[in-house]
Amino acid sequence: MCGLCIYTSKAVHKRRYLQNGMETVYFRDEYVTLNQFLKLSGAVNTGGEGKELIISGQVYVNGEIETRRGKKIRKGDKVRIEGSDTEYIAENE
Repeated sequence: MCGLCIYTSKAVHKRRYLQNGMETVYFRDEYVTLNQFLKLSGAVNTGGEGKELIISGQVYVNGEIETRRGKKIRKGDKVRIEGSDTEYIAENE
């Protein structure tokens, strides 16, 4: 088990820092929900934090404000939180 990986029952999370503030988040399944994705990426610590950001309109998926916690995040989707310089890119393993 590597020190850079966080293993959960739903997904394997590996973070790799890329240029220009982009970070890739890997997961096993075809998709994860937006709230799960925020937790996997490390952008939030709890589901409650993610919920608050999402319902307050501070989360963007592919450049559009997204207010649905259950929004399916699939390979290639880009997620950004308002006020953050980091953009998270979804990838399947």
